[in-house]
Amino acid sequence: MPKATPLMIRGKVTAKSPYGIKMDGGEEWINFSKPEYREEPWEWEDVQKDDWVEIKRSGNFFKSICLVEPPTGEPMVMPEDPFEGIETEPPSDTAGWVPREMARSHIATDREQSIQRQVALKAAVELAIAMLGPVPEGQRAGPVNAAYVVAIYRQFRDALNETE
Repeated sequence: MPKATPLMIRGKVTAKSPYGIKMDGGEEWINFSKPEYREEPWEWEDVQKDDWVEIKRSGNFFKSICLVEPPTGEPMVMPEDPFEGIETEPPSDTAGWVPREMARSHIATDREQSIQRQVALKAAVELAIAMLGPVPEGQRAGPVNAAYVVAIYRQFRDALNETE
């Protein structure tokens, strides 16, 4: 029978018994391992119900346990406003305000340009492969020339960036 691979789990202790713990979101009890299988850190004596812990779990047993700080609830990345810079209402000091060309967020613009570059590259590769045509009988296909594919890609990219 193959051995279970240890798994690091972080969570809140919802119940504690003399033999193990039950963690938030879990229905089963996780028992602590025998002393000869334990690893550091081992902070079992300090763990109480509602503490946040990190355990190294192997099967139904945990090999190590340590107290950790509860999550802060703050996002790890500050969200950027994709509509930043777009004016939605006229300034209050102008009477017949006519909206000028609205500025777009750099996030939306960068994403669109990235998608266009990906589509142009895909089209260039497909076109280069299609232009090879079928290989004559008894011969081998040659390699697709990367410089040729890049030249086609640049033509597609330039065409996408043209303005009328």
